[in-house]
Amino acid sequence: MCGTMKKTLLTAIFLSAAVGLASGAPAGGPFPGLRENLLALLRIPSVTSSVDENNRAVEALRGWLDARGVFTSVETNDAGRTALYASAVPGKCHDVVFVTHLDVVPPSEEGQFEPREADGLVWGRGACDAKGNVAVVAQVLANLAGKASVGAVFATDEETRVPGKATPAMLLERGYVPRKLVLVADTNGEHSDALAIAEKGHVLVTVRARGRGGHSSIPQSADNPIPKLLAAYGKIRGVAPDPQRPGDAWRDDLVPTQLSGSSAGNTIPDAAEMVFSFRFTTPDAPMRLKESVERETGLEVVLPATWREPVLTDPENPWIRSLHAAMRRRWPERDVKLARMSCATDATHYVHLGIPVAIFSVRGEGAHSAGERVSLGSCMEYAAMFTEYLRAELSRPVRLAVYAGAGARGAGAFRWIELTACAENVEATLVDAAAILGGALDGKDALVVPGGRSVLAAKALGKEGVERIRSFVAGGGGYAGTCAGCCLAMQPSACHPGMAGFIPFTFGKAGGGDDVADLMVRFNARAEALLGVPKGDRRLCYSLGPVPVPSLPVEDAEIEVVATYASDVNGRSGRARPSMAGQAAAVAGTYGKGRVFATAVHPEGDAADHDILRGALRYVARRGDVDWRLPQRRRGQLAVGVLCAGSFNVEAARLVQRLVRSGEFDLVPIVSASVAEGACRHLDAALSLNGSAAGKLPTFPLDEKGVAALRA
Repeated sequence: MCGTMKKTLLTAIFLSAAVGLASGAPAGGPFPGLRENLLALLRIPSVTSSVDENNRAVEALRGWLDARGVFTSVETNDAGRTALYASAVPGKCHDVVFVTHLDVVPPSEEGQFEPREADGLVWGRGACDAKGNVAVVAQVLANLAGKASVGAVFATDEETRVPGKATPAMLLERGYVPRKLVLVADTNGEHSDALAIAEKGHVLVTVRARGRGGHSSIPQSADNPIPKLLAAYGKIRGVAPDPQRPGDAWRDDLVPTQLSGSSAGNTIPDAAEMVFSFRFTTPDAPMRLKESVERETGLEVVLPATWREPVLTDPENPWIRSLHAAMRRRWPERDVKLARMSCATDATHYVHLGIPVAIFSVRGEGAHSAGERVSLGSCMEYAAMFTEYLRAELSRPVRLAVYAGAGARGAGAFRWIELTACAENVEATLVDAAAILGGALDGKDALVVPGGRSVLAAKALGKEGVERIRSFVAGGGGYAGTCAGCCLAMQPSACHPGMAGFIPFTFGKAGGGDDVADLMVRFNARAEALLGVPKGDRRLCYSLGPVPVPSLPVEDAEIEVVATYASDVNGRSGRARPSMAGQAAAVAGTYGKGRVFATAVHPEGDAADHDILRGALRYVARRGDVDWRLPQRRRGQLAVGVLCAGSFNVEAARLVQRLVRSGEFDLVPIVSASVAEGACRHLDAALSLNGSAAGKLPTFPLDEKGVAALRA
């Protein structure tokens, strides 16, 4: 961790006095390789200024990881400094990524690069800042090798600014991008078992006074800028109060650190400068400070082009809640709290990704001092805790609620039920209005609302049900809607009353009616960034869907267009309509703490377009990849049409789920138009959702008795 005040990094020390630094697992521990790795790394004098020694530390750690089946990659910046990226499974992008560093500050005394052990502690330069943390992260990767989407950045330039691009920023630029959660393993207070979710930003601010220089023997001929600067300091204190005042440490602090003028004692300078270290808690604080100081003093205020942004992670984020709970379960005797830090770490490089960032550290003391040490037992404990937590969290299924009540109808609704039924790593719960009103969305990662009739769905849900959905998304849940599901998220109108209204789009005049067509839909660069859907045109089914047009802003909603129509409806009616080309076909973004994907078209119909749905679910649910394998038709298997002419209900949808999973029949969704056109000749029989006949096909009700009759 950067800075010299390592012992006062957290705003509070969250540790029971009864818990000692050396408590925890025995020195041998469950992971003997962790100890060996730690001792080997401590023997390498990887002071930040030494490129060669840091590169040697990278190679040593890489060898240890390679020997344990961990995937590794080394990148080099423009100054010849290397950094290591390692992962439990191949690739550059992983769900959870640790960030820590191998570089250390210079030793305080001789012998600090020869580690020693005593009373369960390991002493040496970098023991707690941060090679103890490095050893923990490396052990977690070894434990999860081949089993979880976990990666780690091992930086080599965290302690001080050195030539070349910062190694974490370099790795981000080269495609090593976390997807779900960043965990920074760095010193965060003396042996404090806390999870830090915020840290102050930092920037050096220069206040400059100008005058006219001269010899100090004739001051009347000069315009000395130093008195101007000293007079301005009092005014600056009015803008930014004394940082040594008592009170909550989570506040903006402006600390004077340098004062410069002439290079000679008998010379009046042309200019004088005072440099302040500014640590701040809100992103706009540097610019606000600059404007205030310039206004109050009339002096020039200089900010660098870039600075360390503050880390401000939502404590209610599901990842933060689950990790905090795991730490509290692991150490029930300790007061494990969420903390806010005053100093800066490499966490700042990841703020712009829009995913949660948290900072933790094993127990250690004396960072940057002659007495620097780390608890080996604590290293073992943290390695075990993170192994268990990540194994459980990344293997648990994505919990989806799939709406299958009034208004969910047609082939689109069938396809969503089918796809989520046979999806891997998905727990799909079918819900209707009554279930949503009864709290069925609690604990779910996302809600899927398929095509059909949004007006019928809104009527069944009522104001309370719609508000339940809106609150679910605002509180951090995901929402994926196609066609009618897109409508339900939009602003209500005269023809579409009762919509949820959490995206700032309303109903355009184009499209709609009785037209069904395949349209060209153009996905843009934002679709690629948010959903992983390649930029370009797709031919997708349009079936009576909306044409979303921007409305007035919605509070807490940041929704953007990710696809537009590239052609017009040319469906069965042949009626002339306003052009749809260039108007929104799909949108994505955030509402409150949740994420939204809504599209007016039907990507679920063709397997070639299922990457759109996978990307949407990955985006809104904030979890790992979702995939599915549709059952393959077998020789002699009955081809059974499912006539989706009316609304689904949960019982019928559950029956479809079971039939899909069993693979007993080759199920094909059909609609009334398909029957009328005789497009069902390849089918052997049909199951009907609303009791209507499927032409000349033997037709049975879509219920348990109907399926039993079909089998007979």
